Amino acid sequence: MGSITVGFFKQVLEAYSLKYMKASRMLGDQLALAWVVKSHLPSALRKFSKHEAFTGEVNGASVLFLPCAFYNWTPPEGAGQFHGVPLDVKLTYTQTNS
Repeated sequence: MGSITVGFFKQVLEAYSLKYMKASRMLGDQLALAWVVKSHLPSALRKFSKHEAFTGEVNGASVLFLPCAFYNWTPPEGAGQFHGVPLDVKLTYTQTNS
C-alpha cells in the first residue's frame, strides 16, 4: 500500500483506539472510519443522503464511498450477531496512476 493509504488507515486505527475501543464488538471500526471521514470531508454528509457512489479526498487518499443499501453485508443471524462473519474477507487496494 502507498504511504498515503497507510496514513489514512493509521488515522482510522488511532480514532478507533482513542474514541471507539469500547464499541469494538459492535460498530467501533465503522464509527472510527466515519469520524476520520467527517473530520476531513464534511461535505460527505450531504452526499451520503443521496445513496449514490461518490469519491472524495480524505487527507490525501482518494476514497470511493459506496451506498450501504447495496454494498453492506449483514450476517444471516442479524445485526449484532457476528457468528456468521466470514473471516477470510480481505481489503483490496488498487493504485492507479492518473
